[in-house]
Amino acid sequence: MDRVINEELWHYVLFERDSQTYVTYLVQYGPATVDFTIKLNESEASEIASGKRTINTLVEGFKSGGASLESRFIKPPLWPNK
Repeated sequence: MDRVINEELWHYVLFERDSQTYVTYLVQYGPATVDFTIKLNESEASEIASGKRTINTLVEGFKSGGASLESRFIKPPLWPNK
């Protein structure tokens, strides 16, 4: 089972699977909604856990990161098993 750390309906879900932290977030492109998953690195995960950074700030950074983040995307996107 995955452990959901935080989620906001229709925006993102932050979860842990096998000691790795992932965020899956949704982006609206016109009439289409697309989901993306990124595995957080140790720095990002610790900043979220300590409260130094919010998940909203992190997700907004990912959304504006564009092609520079493409290598970090998990394909197909992951969703937590609750």
